[in-house]
Amino acid sequence: MRLKRQVNHFAPHHARILGYKPTAMAHSAGINPALQNMFIDLTQPGEPSLASVRQLIAYGNDRAHCQLRVSDAGLAWLSTDAIGGQSLAGVRFRLETWAAGSGCVGAAAASDEAWVAKIHAVLLGNWPHPRSDYLDIY
Repeated sequence: MRLKRQVNHFAPHHARILGYKPTAMAHSAGINPALQNMFIDLTQPGEPSLASVRQLIAYGNDRAHCQLRVSDAGLAWLSTDAIGGQSLAGVRFRLETWAAGSGCVGAAAASDEAWVAKIHAVLLGNWPHPRSDYLDIY
């Protein structure tokens, strides 16, 4: 189990060339800067793993609306700043918005084996060619 700690191996280099800071890149992609290091790089062998999906779900805050999004670059993250149909540039697909208090993220959700397996299956089955850019039945 390993969550990537940077966007991908080339993003920091490209960001420097273009003059962007990593937090600016994350924010423009709808990633809350405080959560920018918590994502799964789906382009890496063995990802997504059940363990990395569980860790991402556990990291989520159930007191805020959030949405699992996957970027065109293959990064899966929980977006809290941009949810629903907001800020979709660079987003390959997204799941329905999980309402605050719904129990879809946080420690309790991460301990639900069936829920973690369901989200894992959605990521596996839709990366890199999603059946839709918006998934609400899974």
